[in-house]
Amino acid sequence: MTTCLKKLYKNYLQPQDIKFPEQILCKITVAVVEALKYLEDEHGIIHRDVKPENILLHKNGAIKLCDFGIAAKLSDEKAMKSGIATMLYCSPERL
Repeated sequence: MTTCLKKLYKNYLQPQDIKFPEQILCKITVAVVEALKYLEDEHGIIHRDVKPENILLHKNGAIKLCDFGIAAKLSDEKAMKSGIATMLYCSPERL
């Protein structure tokens, strides 16, 4: 993969005061949601650490989700209730 979403924004777009085009953000969002749905439906896994650093982009347009270090099986009740995640990206109810 070429870069992650955070590095693309921080190193290339932000210094030039360029905003992400809405069409690109839509494609990234759809790809991430499809990946999360696939993980849940096919493998019973929730990712639990979706953040810009874990969304990888390739120059050919491929989008991938990475870093399954704190992913959990849906049946693993203890893992589901743990507070492990990147706090900056946690939902308000988790905080």
